[in-house]
Amino acid sequence: MKLLEFGRHAAAGMVAASLATVSFAAPAGAFVNEIRGGVYAHDQFGPAHEPENADINGEILFDSPDFLSWMFSPRPRFGGTMSGNGGTSIVYMDLGWTIDLGTKFFI
Repeated sequence: MKLLEFGRHAAAGMVAASLATVSFAAPAGAFVNEIRGGVYAHDQFGPAHEPENADINGEILFDSPDFLSWMFSPRPRFGGTMSGNGGTSIVYMDLGWTIDLGTKFFI
């Protein structure tokens, strides 16, 4: 039953994320640089296998402001992770760097 409830929350989150992607994709020169989303599954192959414990994550990365160029232009990032089993959920804000290694890889 918990898995079904989590599935409904996951579906709603994916729809919301796709709508957010569409709304931020249009303006040229917008300050939003990237939108990310994902699902984390906990200990799927370990001894404490938790099949019903998955978290939903979403992040928005913004263009690097000019005043951060001395730090190799990190992008401000705002995100959150919602616990799928009623555990701890978080909201965070930090800086992220992207290192370009060509067209097929990045760090």
